[in-house]
Amino acid sequence: MAARQDQTLQIVTIIVSGLAVVFFALAAWKWSQVDALRQEAAAAAQSESSTKGALNTKQNEVDAFKEMMGYKQADNLTDVQAQFEKDMQNYGGTFAETDRKYRVILETLAAEIQNSAEQESQAKKRLEEAEAEYAAKLAQKDGQITEFKKKFDEDAAETAKLRSEFAESRAAFENKVKELEQTLANSRSAYAKQLDDSKQQLTSTQETLERKDASLTKLMEERKQEDPSFEVADGRITWVNQRNRTVWINLGEADSLRPQVTFSVYEQDLADAGRSDKKGSIEVVRLLDDHLAEARITGDDIREPIMPGDHIYSPVWHEGKQIHYALTGDIDLDSDGANDMDTAKDLIRMNGGVVDMVLESNGEVTGEMSVETRYLVIGDFPRSGAANAAAKRKGYADMEKEAATYGVETITLQEFLNQMGYKPLDSTTDLKGGTKSGAKSRFRQRSAYVPIGA
Repeated sequence: MAARQDQTLQIVTIIVSGLAVVFFALAAWKWSQVDALRQEAAAAAQSESSTKGALNTKQNEVDAFKEMMGYKQADNLTDVQAQFEKDMQNYGGTFAETDRKYRVILETLAAEIQNSAEQESQAKKRLEEAEAEYAAKLAQKDGQITEFKKKFDEDAAETAKLRSEFAESRAAFENKVKELEQTLANSRSAYAKQLDDSKQQLTSTQETLERKDASLTKLMEERKQEDPSFEVADGRITWVNQRNRTVWINLGEADSLRPQVTFSVYEQDLADAGRSDKKGSIEVVRLLDDHLAEARITGDDIREPIMPGDHIYSPVWHEGKQIHYALTGDIDLDSDGANDMDTAKDLIRMNGGVVDMVLESNGEVTGEMSVETRYLVIGDFPRSGAANAAAKRKGYADMEKEAATYGVETITLQEFLNQMGYKPLDSTTDLKGGTKSGAKSRFRQRSAYVPIGA
C-alpha cells in the first residue's frame, strides 16, 4: 500500500513538473510576441512622426507661397485658382495664354518703367547736346568779333590821312558789332527757350513715371481684392405686366436701390451682358420690400418682349460700390444740337456714380482723373467754328491723353447710353393745352402698382 502511494506521488510530481515546463514555455513565447509587437508599435510611431513632420514642412511651404502671392493661409486651391483667373482676366487680358503669369505681368510693367527711365536719360542727353551747340556758336561769334576788330585796326593804320573815310568805316563797323550783339542776344534767347522746353519735357517725363509707379502700386493692391466684373448681371426680372408696362425685380431696400435707377435688360441664358444684345430697358419706380421693387418699361421690342427671368444690370449702379466717370466732347443726348453735359452728369449721379472730370462748354476742364476713374465717355469732337472750339479741342485731346496715362477705358456716348438703358422721350401733348418738350420732361408718369397675378 505504501509503495502504491509512492508511485502515485511520483506520477503526480511528473505531471506537475510537465505542466510547469509547458507553462514557462508558453510564458516565454508570449513575452517574445509582446516584445515584437512593442518594437513594431515604436517603429510605426516613429514613421508616423516623420510623416507628420514632412506634411507640416510641405504645408508651411504652401502657406509661404500663398503669402508671397498675396493670398491668405486659409484660402484653398479653389479660391486661389478662382482669384488667379480673375487677375488674369483683369490684368493679363492682352497677354498670350502662355504668358498669363504674375511674374510675366510684373516684368512687363517693370520694362515699361525702365523704358520711361531711358526716355528721361535721352532727354538729358539732348539737353547736354544743346548746351554744347550753344557754346560752339558763342565761340564762333567771339571769333567773328575778334576778326572785325583786327580789320578795324588795319584800316585805321592804313587810312590815317583819310579820317572822314575812317569815320564812315568806324560807323559801319559799330553797326556790324551791334548786329552781332543782337544776333548773340537772339541766340541766347533761343538757347534759354530751348533749355526751358527741355526742362518741361524732363518734368513731364518724371510726372509720367510717377503716374506709372502709382498705377503699378494700385494694381498690386487691387490684385489682393476681389473686383467684380462689369458684365455680371445685377439682378433679374421676377414678373412682367405688359398691359401696364410694368415689371418687378429681385432688388430692393436691402440692396441700397433707389427710385429712378435705370437698368438694361438681357436674355436670361446669356451670362456676359457686356457681349450681349440689349432687349430692353427699365426704370425703378418704387421699392416694395428688401429684395423687391417695381419698375416701368422704358424700352422694349414687341418681337422680343421682356420676360420673367431676364437679367438686368446697370453700368453705374452696383451694390456698395460707386463707378467713377469722366466726360469729354459735345454730349448731345437727344440729337437736338444742344450740349446736354449737365443732364449726363445728373444721370450718372442719380444712379449712384461719381463724375471725376468734365470738359465744360466754355472749354475749361474741371476735376481730375485718378486710378479710381474707370470710364471716359467720348462725346462728339468739338465742331470747327463753334464757340470756344479751340479750347474745347485742346481739353478733349488733354483728357484723352490723361485717360491713356491712367489706363482709363474709353467708351462712346452711344455705348454709355445703351448700357445705362437711357432713351430720350418724344415730345408729349398736355391734355390741358400746350406741348411739353422731351428735353425738359425726361420721365413719363409712373404706373400704379399691380399685384402679382393681376
